[in-house]
Amino acid sequence: MNQEKILKFIKKNDMLKISALERQAGLPSNSLHKALNGNYSFKQEYVERLADVLSKFGLEDESDAKIISIINNKGGVGKTTTACNLGKALELRGKKVLLVDLDPQGNLSQYLGCTNPQPEFVDLVLGKTDDWEKILHKHSENLHLLPSTINLDAATLELQKQTIGGYKRIKNVIGPIAENYDFVLIDCPPSLSILTAGSLVASTDIIIPLDAEPFSMNGISNMFNLINDVRDLNPNIQILGFLFTSIKPKTVLHRDFMKSLRDQVTNYNVFDTFIHDSIAIAESTGAQKDIFDYAPDSKGADDYLNLAIEILD
Repeated sequence: MNQEKILKFIKKNDMLKISALERQAGLPSNSLHKALNGNYSFKQEYVERLADVLSKFGLEDESDAKIISIINNKGGVGKTTTACNLGKALELRGKKVLLVDLDPQGNLSQYLGCTNPQPEFVDLVLGKTDDWEKILHKHSENLHLLPSTINLDAATLELQKQTIGGYKRIKNVIGPIAENYDFVLIDCPPSLSILTAGSLVASTDIIIPLDAEPFSMNGISNMFNLINDVRDLNPNIQILGFLFTSIKPKTVLHRDFMKSLRDQVTNYNVFDTFIHDSIAIAESTGAQKDIFDYAPDSKGADDYLNLAIEILD
């Protein structure tokens, strides 16, 4: 949400009392009057407060972008690989895609060759800058990245201090940027931290990657609990699907695991597409290339393209 949209909404709703809005949002006296006359520019903090107040009167985020959190509190299940390669596959299908590295490990940023970004995504979260285009890393024409490093840990501490405001902060940062894209894919950390919760508050959808190894279902109930908790702040979020990764379809263990999960989560979608265990995908990570640049004729490239097609259908 930005100041222009908020002021446009207020001007269209002449029954709103400006002084009351200022009071409810905790704004400086007469600041909203000045802004409506073109003589005042709000800090982002004030924009967020006004958006919260005006949501009670029907103000909505008008972005048509699908914002997808890719989550699992277990590491090594293919979250980062999926964010990168699904993003590229969606671009190949004609979509403009933004990737957001929300993991302080910065693996997605490193995957795409962005190893020392300055500034970086944490600077948007902490309000040190609002110039998101200065942070943007353009991997290709319509596949862009907001990169992160270990510095993102600082945001975790700050967001925890802000209680409800902390959970909404990532939404308030990503929302206006998402208006420029068809898809936003958020690579979440392997934890159920406030970063993951904030990502869910910002998202329209969730993808949950799972490998077919022992203990891969551990923690699923905790993830569902977090998703249900987040519905208080984002009631429309939905699970787009469970995604099997690193699958060896000739292995009985893997076939049995996939069948078992489908039987257990009958109320949720499990993607028909699964990602094969692939040497090319592993090698592409080390080469800092997406699978389509590294091995366009590989099974891994086919899998992620089929996943993109399934999501778009």
